[in-house]
Amino acid sequence: MSPRGGNEFYKRHIGPSEEEQRAMLDLIGYKSLDQLSDDAVPEKIRLKSPLRMADPIGEHQLLARIRHIASKNKMYRSYIGMGYHNTCVPHTIMRNVFENPGW
Repeated sequence: MSPRGGNEFYKRHIGPSEEEQRAMLDLIGYKSLDQLSDDAVPEKIRLKSPLRMADPIGEHQLLARIRHIASKNKMYRSYIGMGYHNTCVPHTIMRNVFENPGW
């Protein structure tokens, strides 16, 4: 990836070439990806209309957007493992007997 922030994502994830697709389809006996999809995906679960998707953006734009969204997260004190209020926890559970291989 370029240190200048170029969009290199597509070069890593471009998928098979048309020749490679043709060879794979010939191998399994299909003339097109549409024909393969028609046989592989039951009609009952196919979408009737195209997906509504936003315009594509570059990898660095996506990372910036994700960081912006993540910056809105609020950090709270974790109470995981602090037990439950007004409950009785058996001592074997408190000692992690079931997770301790030396027991």
